[in-house]
Amino acid sequence: MKRLAVALVASVALLGLAAPAQAAPVRAAEVSAAALPTKCNNIGWGPSLVCIDINAGERWITVWYDRRDGVGRQWVHGLSYTGPDGNHQDEGGFYINPGELKGYRWYNVPTGSGGYVGFVRTDAGTDNTGTLWI
Repeated sequence: MKRLAVALVASVALLGLAAPAQAAPVRAAEVSAAALPTKCNNIGWGPSLVCIDINAGERWITVWYDRRDGVGRQWVHGLSYTGPDGNHQDEGGFYINPGELKGYRWYNVPTGSGGYVGFVRTDAGTDNTGTLWI
């Protein structure tokens, strides 16, 4: 069944009916300052944030972790989001230092109406953005 789904997606992409989804890490400078739908939530009791924003026109979704406090490097198991199009994971873990902002952007995704939630997974647990309704 999985091979059939992959074959169908590949066939649709080859016919030009859909662009394949792409994803990549983003730097702090790339996190949009534009007036996009954005939802952030504090992580634990500190000032650090996990955020999600959606650009429906350009069809991308970004989840980022803004580590505003703490001591030393922290291991982040990953960033992800869930929305009407399903669950999506980044490429894996990374280290983040206090004062850094790191994120992940998924391109060519269906950005239809519904609820979207971003997640950051650390050794301390999983925190989420809350639901961003589009």
